[in-house]
Amino acid sequence: MKKYKWTIAGFVAAAMVMGGLFWADKANASDLGGNCCADLEERIAELEAVTVKSKGKTSVVISGRVSQGLVWTKADGADVDDWSAGEMSTAPSYLGVSGAYKINKTLTAKANFRLGFGGYEANLLGGGYGHLEGDTHGLYLRSASIALESSVLGSLTVGKTHQATDGISTMDRTNSWYASKPLSLRPLTGPGIGELTEVFDGTRANVVRYDSPTLMKGLWLSGSVAAANTDLMGDSKGHVWDAAARYWGTLGDFDVAAGVGYRQGVWIEDDSILGVPFGIAIADEPTVISGSASVKHKPSGLFVNGTYGTLDVDIADITLDGYAVKVGFEKGWFTGAYEGKGMNMVADNNATTVFVEYGEWDLTDLGMDKADYYGGGIVQSWGPISVYASGRQYTLLDEEMTVFMAGSTVNF
Repeated sequence: MKKYKWTIAGFVAAAMVMGGLFWADKANASDLGGNCCADLEERIAELEAVTVKSKGKTSVVISGRVSQGLVWTKADGADVDDWSAGEMSTAPSYLGVSGAYKINKTLTAKANFRLGFGGYEANLLGGGYGHLEGDTHGLYLRSASIALESSVLGSLTVGKTHQATDGISTMDRTNSWYASKPLSLRPLTGPGIGELTEVFDGTRANVVRYDSPTLMKGLWLSGSVAAANTDLMGDSKGHVWDAAARYWGTLGDFDVAAGVGYRQGVWIEDDSILGVPFGIAIADEPTVISGSASVKHKPSGLFVNGTYGTLDVDIADITLDGYAVKVGFEKGWFTGAYEGKGMNMVADNNATTVFVEYGEWDLTDLGMDKADYYGGGIVQSWGPISVYASGRQYTLLDEEMTVFMAGSTVNF
């Protein structure tokens, strides 16, 4: 077990070195306070939200997600062959409350608060995610923000919310995201260490963020900036900033999602290091360019997803590249709309999804061989309820690691 911990710890350390920093699940657009959705996860959450209060021009909405299941992990050459029950780190549980006040026909004030549950504080080096003989407890703040949204000018959000590039490498027009996150150590690790090593994505941070209105059908722009605690020279000045463009729409017989982003500097999420409250923002470097695309042929159900990212640290002459590919099939077999207690099942989300995948990180500039994974999975969704199973074989620092998971997620 000790060897296994140091193996993963080495990979995490490599991620730290390549940016001269640490890194911190990305991708929940209803947290943004904007008028556009960043990914499929938040579109589902928005659809399944339940309005609990409405008085005049003011409304309050409660939404959330519960994800639980089984994870089995095996590491060749190390004393690890174990399973556990607990949080699914590919789709972590949360509870959110949002409020909106309609000022006039084009202007709305919004507030958003979201708590995450299960496993974020559990960390690899201090005992690990549940299937690495740790706990899956933990309560953390995902977002707390206010926004002013104009249908003409776009939206301005202040507070803890998503950076503009959060989720830019995970665009997906299918339900495969429940069981698979590209260029990620999940479900081998929990959401805390997982987010720390997902270096091509942004994260949640205390930012000022702007989202444009829809410029063309399905296209919008975003940008965010956060004050940095320090730069790489140790001066307490500078900013962490990023910008992104996204498209989500239908082109003929194809459902398409695509995005590209640029980020300068890094923000490390609180509670992501050893389970101790900790946060830091470093200006200047690294610089990251990343993006992803997902295309599904609606008549046949065939789809392909691709992700690419590059991270540069000029001061250390280090570059890290990574790419991932996922191909599969998604088809709806059920046409009825079902009523459930406390939720409405969405008929067009009843689908079976099957996929295979491959991802690779180039660690040459760190004096290491590449790290990669391959795997596959299946997802069955009935409206807000999804059940899924997936497996991955990782090669990290010449260590072979296998992980299988089977779980269920309920959105409300």
